[in-house]
Amino acid sequence: MRALNILFLFLGFVYNSVCFGEGKPNILWIVSEDNSARYMPMYGDKSCSTPNLTKLSECGLVFKNAFANAPVCAVARATILTGVNSATLGTHNMRSRYPIPPKFKPYPTYFKEAGYYCTNASKTDYNIKMKDASIWDECKRTAHFKNRPSKDTPFLAVFNIELTHESNLFDGKIAKNREKNIIPNIPENSPDSVAVPGYLPNLPEIKSDIAIYYDCIKAMDRRVGEIISDLMKEPKNVVDNTIIFYYSDHGGILPRQKRNLNKDGTQVPLIVYIPEKLKHLNPFGHSGEISERTVDFTDLAPTILNLAGIRIPEQMQGKPFLGQNVDREKSDIFLISSRFDERTYFSRAIMSGNARYIRNFFAFMHPLIVSNYAFGQAGWRAYWRGFSDGSLPDEFAYWWKPQGAHFLYDTASDPDETKNLAYGKSHGKLLKDMKNRLKKAMLESRDLGVIPEFAYDEILKKHSTVYDFARSSECGYEKVFEAAWTASECDKADEKKIRKMVESGNPFIRYWGSVGLLNLKLADVDAELQKLMSDSRDYNRAMAYLIIANNLGRKDEALKEFASLLDFKNASQTQATRRFLISQMALLGVNSKEIARLEAENGDS
Repeated sequence: MRALNILFLFLGFVYNSVCFGEGKPNILWIVSEDNSARYMPMYGDKSCSTPNLTKLSECGLVFKNAFANAPVCAVARATILTGVNSATLGTHNMRSRYPIPPKFKPYPTYFKEAGYYCTNASKTDYNIKMKDASIWDECKRTAHFKNRPSKDTPFLAVFNIELTHESNLFDGKIAKNREKNIIPNIPENSPDSVAVPGYLPNLPEIKSDIAIYYDCIKAMDRRVGEIISDLMKEPKNVVDNTIIFYYSDHGGILPRQKRNLNKDGTQVPLIVYIPEKLKHLNPFGHSGEISERTVDFTDLAPTILNLAGIRIPEQMQGKPFLGQNVDREKSDIFLISSRFDERTYFSRAIMSGNARYIRNFFAFMHPLIVSNYAFGQAGWRAYWRGFSDGSLPDEFAYWWKPQGAHFLYDTASDPDETKNLAYGKSHGKLLKDMKNRLKKAMLESRDLGVIPEFAYDEILKKHSTVYDFARSSECGYEKVFEAAWTASECDKADEKKIRKMVESGNPFIRYWGSVGLLNLKLADVDAELQKLMSDSRDYNRAMAYLIIANNLGRKDEALKEFASLLDFKNASQTQATRRFLISQMALLGVNSKEIARLEAENGDS
């Protein structure tokens, strides 16, 4: 309560006092984890109390349309750090460490060059081959703006709050948080009283997870108050010169949120407080809800650079939405979802107005994106059990079954995105337009997802980065992209073209040919299998065995082939390929202890 009282006094005091001091504005950046905007009071859900963030929102700007470009932490952070979509840089696969070109400097570099003291407390997880902590003046749990060399030194201070991370719904973490009085022993919201999103089954375990999640949000809000209280201990001219950001690193915590490109996986809360002294940096001219400006994570770095008067590097894709000389709003938001830990996926999405189009490039897989880590939650486990034992109603079992490549939603009339309009004749024109928008976004960003990760280590033996390789004649990027687009269109009219891909001299086109065969569920594939099983690339041979399992139903045979292909002594077999083989063996029934042993040998656990 003390933190809340200080916050009330602070905000009233700043607005009604004469401001002193000049110089560069300070940036205080408060980040929580795994928070969908839908669960926050300022976005309409009054189920839990967040007094500190609520007061900040009342005196600041609440961006009603803010989105993470990727619905998972490390990939999203790589985008924030560089101002460039992770699909452009090759940082789109979760838990990867591939190099990026040196011209893509992290935003703290520019602030340090401008004389700022830059601190991070303390999460990094940037998904880039680099020493994460080295980009900060101070990077540890005790890192703080109060440690700057002098009171006159401007600061950029990032505080990361983990209290709402998905792991806080794991049994052991719930017990520890209760033991430490971080959350109450009995949820403040009765599980029977919570609202369950329309895309999730009304299971007791999911309702319990939602109730506990509200307690985690309240705990996170207390930490926000403590951080702002620390700011209040600074001299008045420092307080008056500090811009406060609060946002979440992506949406989600529940099934079909985190890792998924739907609204609740990508829409985040974003609140910005700009003190009266710096009101010239607020182009909106008022406090309150900002619905007319859609922003994404590529915009964050350009925005804080713009606020600090630092030139925005040309290579940044985002546009500043605060400060002087604000660019016009982008028309579309480009969203990405790729590999998550041990599971390989590839989905892309485009948002334009109320329309959201999601393209599942692996249409042979179910649209619900998950990793084994998520099953630490009771709700996830219950959801899977319900599907496995056949007790789930069809509308919820739907997400566990292949549903094609195309998903089109009207988020105004269908905020829970349960009504797929992609296959209705009345929306054909809109679907075509959204497909074109997505294709344009992927080509303009030179989306590296179309180059299979299995090949990255091989590429990096000859090229400094995958980014550079994709811009070389050796890659043949445009042809590879068209192969990926055709394979994922799932149009029977493309069958002859897809079969021809398997004969290509380009191994990536052969790869997408195999994906096309899977997406079309073709069974008469003897000629194509013969070519793929003798392919020079082991990942293409692996795709042949996946076709044997999925299209032909010969799962025992496929399992033997996957196990035979897995070779830890083969130095040329990449970790990514072995990870894929192990995950397929797990899906085909190899026991969990053996899978854990193989993952450990591969360095994935």
